[in-house]
Amino acid sequence: MAKFSIDVNGVGDVQAKIKGLVKYRPMIRSCIVKSLADMKNRSEQLTPEDTSELKKSAYQRMNGDLEGIFGFNKEYAPYVEYGHRLCNGKFHPANPYLKPNAEAQAKIFKKDCEEAMRRLAK
Repeated sequence: MAKFSIDVNGVGDVQAKIKGLVKYRPMIRSCIVKSLADMKNRSEQLTPEDTSELKKSAYQRMNGDLEGIFGFNKEYAPYVEYGHRLCNGKFHPANPYLKPNAEAQAKIFKKDCEEAMRRLAK
């Protein structure tokens, strides 16, 4: 399995703050699970499709209580995302599909968490 990840700036800060809010943990976990499902669904439209193998390699899982992982496990996934040099010296351009998905979901995740915290605070 190829290791391929994209970090979204600012999420680490949110993660650190969340760990200290024990009463919010179940709500945050449900927001993470929803975000993983949203990213999986969105990947159906964003992921380039040649043979469908990349699209089929999408995976999602929880890694502990407050961390979700979404990605693709095809070894060529980074080459599609970032582009690559061909044998003839030409460059095959990037076709980003994971980063736009992560950036879109970061905004939705923040909004979902804020709404959930407001409901919990009532």
